[in-house]
This record gives sequence, structure tokens and C-alpha cells, in this order.
Amino acid sequence: MGPVRMISSGHELTTDYDEKALHELGFKDMQMVFVSLGAPRRERKGEGVQLPASCLPPPQKDNIPMLLLLQEPHLTTLFDLLEMLASFKPPSGKAAVDDTESLRCEELHLHAENLSRRVWELLMLLPTCPNMLMAFQSISDEQSNDGLNWKELLKIKSAHKLLYALEIIEALGKPNRRIRRESTGSYSDLYPDSDDSSEDQVENSKNSWSCKFVAAGGLQQLLEIFNSAILEPKEQESWTVWQLDCLACLLKLICQFAVDPSDLDLAYHDVFAWSGIAESHRKRTWPGKSRKAAGDHAKGLHIPRLTEVFLVLVQGTSLIQRLMSVAYTYDNLAPRVLKAQSDHRSRHEVSHYSMWLLVSWAHCCSLVKSSLADSDHLQDWLKKLTLLIPETAVRHESCNGLYKLSLSGLDGGDSIHRSFLLLAASTLLKFLPDAQALKPIRMDDYEEEPVLKPGCKEYFWLLCKLVDNIHIKDASQVCLKLHINLLIDKLGM
Repeated sequence: MGPVRMISSGHELTTDYDEKALHELGFKDMQMVFVSLGAPRRERKGEGVQLPASCLPPPQKDNIPMLLLLQEPHLTTLFDLLEMLASFKPPSGKAAVDDTESLRCEELHLHAENLSRRVWELLMLLPTCPNMLMAFQSISDEQSNDGLNWKELLKIKSAHKLLYALEIIEALGKPNRRIRRESTGSYSDLYPDSDDSSEDQVENSKNSWSCKFVAAGGLQQLLEIFNSAILEPKEQESWTVWQLDCLACLLKLICQFAVDPSDLDLAYHDVFAWSGIAESHRKRTWPGKSRKAAGDHAKGLHIPRLTEVFLVLVQGTSLIQRLMSVAYTYDNLAPRVLKAQSDHRSRHEVSHYSMWLLVSWAHCCSLVKSSLADSDHLQDWLKKLTLLIPETAVRHESCNGLYKLSLSGLDGGDSIHRSFLLLAASTLLKFLPDAQALKPIRMDDYEEEPVLKPGCKEYFWLLCKLVDNIHIKDASQVCLKLHINLLIDKLGM
């Protein structure tokens, strides 16, 4: 058997390169290195010297390890390994701390979750599975919902296979964005192939893969998966990172395909290019602050519209209940598991996209706010989002969404928008004693790592914003006036 040979960029990596850093050798990201068992070096004819090892031909393309892993049964083995590691469920947060079995289960879950991340990173280094990519690329608007085998394309029984398919859909459906010195606010900013004619731009969008996917029933399938709650944990179980990752990607795709084409540029940063960096709260100008007039309500809010296809598909469904349910994902979660999961952004993404979809939907359909107002879980839901979320970034995202939800549509003539604002403000005022009981976090606690505990800063910010936007005519209502007087008395103590 010959020696192990490594060839990269036409040069063999000999023993002279041992114990040297990659940057010293000039390696670049994604640089290919071919590894093979080479034959002993041959001597040149007529000369007493050996041929350089780099003269031997590189291995065939089909023998490259990353391509071998894409073939069966290797690809299935990777997914089976992910499923096996996911079988280690996290313990319930209600378990006793000194329970040895619970601590052991917690250790196994965290270790399995870490290993599954490494397997997923390996899977992401491989090229996209050509069979799955071709299946999604071949979708056309002439195919009906029954003509496609959606169960094979979107395998809901496996969160990892479903996430893999959803990421393919995301890559195919994301519009290209042309960088210009000045934005025209038209389709030419998002679709480089379109011209400045509005009719041609709309026609261009109708021929895109995204519209073909929606016409073939893709958006309907995504909504059915979300409404089925298959990605949510069962009773007495807690959320796993994979459930959150898959749910975040699913919500992002629903938002992506539900946006009206004429508002794609308006929704680009919140849907297609959202980074998750929380904006700082804007300071309120107290001196000389006057009560807002009716026409100044919700000034500065720019909420994209949703398509008629989406509005028809969600009629009579449990989408509102599902969005309320996934906005808070901290039930039955052990503190150590929460600390480990806080390193991932999936929970922040779930909060962002669920609140964005709820706000945009309520902006297009006033029945959404009516359903929220009639919900028996509204008070508990508002308390969880404003006070009980232990992660600051997620709590800020939720309160920012509630702010937009409460103030959207105030400039219209529908009374439900003003009624919902009053209901939200009066409900938040009921939580004032709970908010006062929360102690502020000292800056010293942030030196080592973020503190995961409930907070009240976002609650007071939201409450002041809502009260400040209540019309003076509505503030005369008896129940709200009593709550506001309570607020003044509490703050004056």
C-alpha cells in the first residue's frame, strides 16, 4: 500500500508542510484538497530522480467525498443519524433539580443536540441534493395541487428533512435585489431582469418561480403544515432547537409568499433580509408633548399588504390561534436547556415572523383584531409577551410587534382598530403590579453572559406608547380612565 497523498491547487502537500497553520500555506475558504492512497514514486527513465507526486492524476470527480455522501445510502444515513440524536428529548422544566434521572436526561439531550448540529453542518457543506432540487425546480403553474406528490417533497414526519426542503424553497423563491444609488420603489429594484414599465414588471413577477410555486398549491401546503401544529411540542414537552429552526423557516416562507408583489420592496428588509439585530427604542420627547390628533395616529408605520390568495386560504382556519401559540415558546423549558438554546437565533426568528404575519394580516383584514379581542387567552398572551419572556431580544421583538398591531389601521374608519387599542392598553395596565415587582437587572450581571430572566423595560415602553396614541375622546371611557389613574398613582408613589 502506498503513502497517503494530498493534492491541492496542483501541488502536493508534503511533509514539509507539517505543523504549519493554514494561513501560512495560503489556503483559501472552500479550497479543494484531494486525498488518496498513492503508489510509490517511480523513477524517471534515463534519470536517477523520482517523479514529483503532483504529476499523478487527481481522483475522479465521482470519488470526491462530498459527492459520495450525496449518494444513497449515505445521504439517508446522515438524516437517520439526525433523527436518532433528536430522539433524546429535553426534560421538563417542572422536574426537580435534584432528580438524578432528570439531570442525566438533560446531559444526554444537550450532548445529542450538539452532535446533531455538527452533523447538520456537515450536511450543509455538501452540494444540494440534485434529485430534490430538480423536483422543486420542475414545479410549474400548470400543475395542480393534486398533480404533485407533496408528501414526498415536504416530509412532515421528519423535522430535518422538512427543514432541508424548506431551505431549498427559500433559495429558489428569494428575489434578487439590485443595488442602486437611488431606489425607485419599483420591481426593477428587486428583479434585475425587469424594466421600468409597471406592466412588464408585474408580468415578470408572474413568470417567477415563486408565483409558480403558489399556483401549484405550495403556499397552501405550507399553511396546512403550520396549522396542523406538527412542529409544536406535545403536552408537557418543551421546544427543541430543531422544532424552532424548522418553524422559523416555515414562517419565513409563508411571509415571503404571502406578500403582495407591489409591496415586495417594502417588505424586503423585514422578510427577505432580516438580520435579527434589534433596534434601540426611540426616546420619547416629554416637554411640550401634545395629544395626537386623529390623523396623526400610527404615523410612520409602513405595513405591507398580503395577497388575495393568502387571504382566501386562511379563511376559516386556526391560523390566529397558531400564531398566538408559537409567539411564546418557553413552556416546560428547563433553565439549563434554555441557556444552551439561547445561543441560536431560531426563537428570535419565530417571534419576528409570527408577529410580522399577524400585523400584516390584521392590517388587511379587520376580523383578525376582532378574533384577538374575543379570544379567552388574550390576557395571558399579552402578559407572556411583555413580561415573562426571559430573553431580552425576543421580548423586545414581541413588544415591537404588539405596538404595530395595536396602532395599525387607526387612520381608517373601522372602529375595531380603536377598540383594540383601548383593549390592549387597559389589559396591559392590569399587569402593572407584576411589572413593578420585577427587579431591574444590574449592569454587572451582563459582564460574563446575558441574563435570562423576565423584564419590564419593554412593557413600560409599550404601555407608554399605547397610552400616548389613545385619542382624547376615547380616553374618557370609565374603565380606561380608572386604569390610567391607577398608573398615575403607582408611578407617583
